[in-house]
Amino acid sequence: MAPNAFEERLAGFGAALKTFDEFDQTSSKHGVGMNTIFAMFDTLVRIGSAGDPANIAVLRLKSSANGREVEKLFLSDAASARQ
Repeated sequence: MAPNAFEERLAGFGAALKTFDEFDQTSSKHGVGMNTIFAMFDTLVRIGSAGDPANIAVLRLKSSANGREVEKLFLSDAASARQ
């Protein structure tokens, strides 16, 4: 497929992603704070993978609270199963 034809076919999809992205940013008037595009692609990866999960996610947060350092670690099911 020619690049310009590919671009034309994906134009509507790209516009929809842009609309989602504008809606979900915390800097927007909605203040939702979730990344819709990430959630959508994460779901597509999960649907498209057969067998074991294809994605492993880890979120590590560090902060100071009442004068002491606090660390939280969040793992997806697939990440916690591999420990």
